[in-house]
Amino acid sequence: MIEPAALASAEALLEPLLPAQRRAALHDAVARVARGHARVLVLGEAKRGKSTLVNALFGQPLLPTGALPLTSVTTVVAVGAAAEAEVRYRDGDRAGIALGAVAELVSEKGNPGNKRGVDRVLVTAPCEFLPPGTEVVDTPGTGSVNVANTDEARRALSTLDVALLVVAADQPVSVAELDLVAEAMATASRAAVVINKVDLVDDEQLAEVVDFTAQVVVDRLGQPVPVFPLSALAARRRDDGFDTFAAWLAGELQSHGQAHALASTARALRRETTVLRDALLVQEELLRRRGEHGTATLAALSEILDRAGDRACAAVDHVRGEARRLRGQLDVAHDKAVASALAASAQVQAELSDRQGDRSPEDLVVNVRSTVADVIRVRAQNWYFATAADLEGGMRQAAGRAMESLRADLVRARHAAGELLQVEFSDVTDLPGLEPSRTPSFEASVHPGWEELVSAAVKRRLPVQIRRRHVLRELDGWRLTAVPRPFGRARSTLQDSLREAARVAERGIETTRTEHIAALQQGVAAAQDQSGRSEAATVPALEQLAQRFSALDKAFALLGG
Repeated sequence: MIEPAALASAEALLEPLLPAQRRAALHDAVARVARGHARVLVLGEAKRGKSTLVNALFGQPLLPTGALPLTSVTTVVAVGAAAEAEVRYRDGDRAGIALGAVAELVSEKGNPGNKRGVDRVLVTAPCEFLPPGTEVVDTPGTGSVNVANTDEARRALSTLDVALLVVAADQPVSVAELDLVAEAMATASRAAVVINKVDLVDDEQLAEVVDFTAQVVVDRLGQPVPVFPLSALAARRRDDGFDTFAAWLAGELQSHGQAHALASTARALRRETTVLRDALLVQEELLRRRGEHGTATLAALSEILDRAGDRACAAVDHVRGEARRLRGQLDVAHDKAVASALAASAQVQAELSDRQGDRSPEDLVVNVRSTVADVIRVRAQNWYFATAADLEGGMRQAAGRAMESLRADLVRARHAAGELLQVEFSDVTDLPGLEPSRTPSFEASVHPGWEELVSAAVKRRLPVQIRRRHVLRELDGWRLTAVPRPFGRARSTLQDSLREAARVAERGIETTRTEHIAALQQGVAAAQDQSGRSEAATVPALEQLAQRFSALDKAFALLGG
């Protein structure tokens, strides 16, 4: 096992080579390992109850919660003796703040899009469950309307030891959430899933949600992780599910916290070292080639990387185009399904009217509504699931083709760049492939409004034949609005699923592009900055690069690379 001292030595070697923001994050991670403290990252989409879960762990409302997506910056809550807070800004400034001021700095309302430039807010508070020094990090929710929040959440993925994915019991785990935990596991040593808001579903539904969530997470990660159903809101009322989760987390951190921190921080440092090495290789080779040869090499390499970037843009365009095509296909299918359902409901109404006999018009209303509701519910569900399967298949194929083609193009680009410069770049390990999850379940329902019930009560005083004519006219009007309604809700849900699948695919494409060519582009940019140097100035620049390579080699050795 790597020792904390080795991590500190490797970090000291890398520090001069890293951007300021990365230096600070990795320095904090190494210092945390030296203290034997683990970092728990709470991940998930907006409004899953992440802040509520953190508050439950610490037994007090440290972080803001509410009906709208609230968290706009990363908030670190550390286990300590006293409750206090500090804000750190991206320009390096820091200041102590009152606990009551935390909400204003970390919430979307008080700090929209993090316009105040907050790097993080650090809160210290006692905790009956977790070891002293443990850091619990509440991230902004991904997938919300605030793109800056999603970017902030992903920045937090660079240094973590244990990942907690928080999902909601009333919404099956999404593609984006599975993607998020897969990204986290590129660094983290342990993961668990918290299914929050269990009070919103019954016991039978909850059992299905737990089984489904456990299975799709295994499929995505290739390994099982613990799944804890609970209600974070009910935690202070001694919810059994929360107690089970808190006991697991406490035991995990007590037994393996430092080991998790060592392993995950070593992975983060190795990743940084690999990226730096590739960038320096490009920079060094371009510096060695002077005059027309160097200019031609730089132009050829830039063209290779630009083409690779164009391929990524083309992959995104392909996914977006397929999403638009499938959206049009969905709209056409919806209109046909509604027309067919309306025709079927009219036939049901006519048949029931013909068989009414001596029953009252009010009985006819109840019979028609009930029967039509059952017929439409089945039709809406069948259409929904059949259409969802078609859409999922279409997006899966589109994303798969785009990603497979892009990866092949990027591998060729790296190979071509290596051949041009006569260097060997590091291997790139892609994250697991993106696989859309099951579309959320849907059940149609058709009920009269209170206005209709009042109107019917008044009309019962009219003669039977007049009431019958009124009833038949109102049933016709009711069908025209009630029958399309469940199909409209189904289409809306499917549209959201399409948008989510497209976003996940686009994010996967951008991540893949960055993994393959971002470091090479950094090297090109650095070489371009030095391209005007004289031969005399190039010699010390190459000597400096040699020193940096030596530092990277030493760092790799310390990290077990």
